[in-house]
Amino acid sequence: MDVNSIALWRYQVIAPLLSVNGPRGTRIRLIREICQQTHEHPLRGSIRLATRTVQEWLYDYLKDGLDGLLPVQRNDRGKSRRIDPEMAAKIEELVNHGHWGEVQFKPQS
Repeated sequence: MDVNSIALWRYQVIAPLLSVNGPRGTRIRLIREICQQTHEHPLRGSIRLATRTVQEWLYDYLKDGLDGLLPVQRNDRGKSRRIDPEMAAKIEELVNHGHWGEVQFKPQS
């Protein structure tokens, strides 16, 4: 499955939102209805979507068209978002050499 197929699937999800007219709050009510449904994702099967996800797809589409719905690879892929390099080195030391008593952990602020 290519990235264009994912973009088109996302478009199918948000398409009903593109022609919404009505009083204030109509669009968010429709987004919530969409999120209560189960959607057949082309790669992951049946899924439910978060309201925020559908909102982001809608705004991305309104800003950039179908290109805005293309999946983006995370720029932190493969990197820890919580463990700094110093802590990672201490963990590796523990795993590789088993010096459990010598490592002192400082609380993070």
